[in-house]
Amino acid sequence: MFKFFEKSDAQNPKENVEELDISRCTTTPAVNASKVLPSQIKLKIEDALKRAAASDSHSITVDVQGEQVTLNGTVHSLTESSEAQLAAWMAPGVSTVVNNLKISN
Repeated sequence: MFKFFEKSDAQNPKENVEELDISRCTTTPAVNASKVLPSQIKLKIEDALKRAAASDSHSITVDVQGEQVTLNGTVHSLTESSEAQLAAWMAPGVSTVVNNLKISN
């Protein structure tokens, strides 16, 4: 059973809410990528490239330095280059992808 003051508080919630300071709130999650070893990142990307039907994974080399992945080599199309870049981004622990892939004629 509500008491009178509880009922009036519920009817006028704006009067009972203090201003909130949300200046310190963030929507960017903190990611601890240091738990993923560069060798694990490289293997995951190479496996993803092998699974991609359009990708000629033998012509793409993957270099991992910390959280940065660099893709080198030659691909047949811009689509193949984009798919390789996406595969690199999807690997856990990756924060930067440098796409140096060249498109063959």
